[in-house]
Amino acid sequence: MGSNALSRLQRDALSKPGISSSIVLLGINDIAWPGTPFAPETSLPNIEQLTAGFTQLVKQAHMQGVSMIDATIPPFQGTLEGTPITHYYSDEKNQLRLALNEWIKTSQAFDNVIDFDSILRYANALNHIAPEYDSGDYIHPGEAGNKEMAYGFELNVLNNALSRSKNSPQNW
Repeated sequence: MGSNALSRLQRDALSKPGISSSIVLLGINDIAWPGTPFAPETSLPNIEQLTAGFTQLVKQAHMQGVSMIDATIPPFQGTLEGTPITHYYSDEKNQLRLALNEWIKTSQAFDNVIDFDSILRYANALNHIAPEYDSGDYIHPGEAGNKEMAYGFELNVLNNALSRSKNSPQNW
C-alpha cells in the first residue's frame, strides 16, 4: 500500500529543511498483511528481513545527520475479526511482532526507543490494546491512547535526539 518505508522516510522527513530527528512507528502492515486480501500472495517476512529494513532506515537517516527514534509495535489481536478480511492476526504474526519489538528495544540500532507496546497493551490480555486506549478497531489508538503515547515520550529522549543530530554523520 503506497510507497515503501525508505522512500516515505526520504519524502516525509529527511527532505524537510531543518530536520534533526525522526520518530518512526513501522512494521505492523509488514507483519499483519501477508495472507490477507491486502497481500494474498505475500509471505510473512522473517525477523532478519524486518531488522535489515529497519537498519537501512537508520543508516539513511544517519547519513543525513538525522537521529532516529523508533517505537515498538502495539498489540493488534482482534483487528478485523468478524469481517471478510481473514488471517490479519495470528499467533505466528504476533510472535514476529514481539521478536521485532525485542530487537527494537535491545539492538541499539536507534538513537532512542519509545515502547508504545507497553504503553498501550491491556494488562489482562497482553496481545490487545487496552480498551480505554482503543479507537474501536483493536489496532489504532483513540484519543486517550494518543494522549498516553504522547505522555510516554520523556523530554530527555527528544533532547538527546536533538543533541545527537548536531553531530557529524561520520560520528554515527
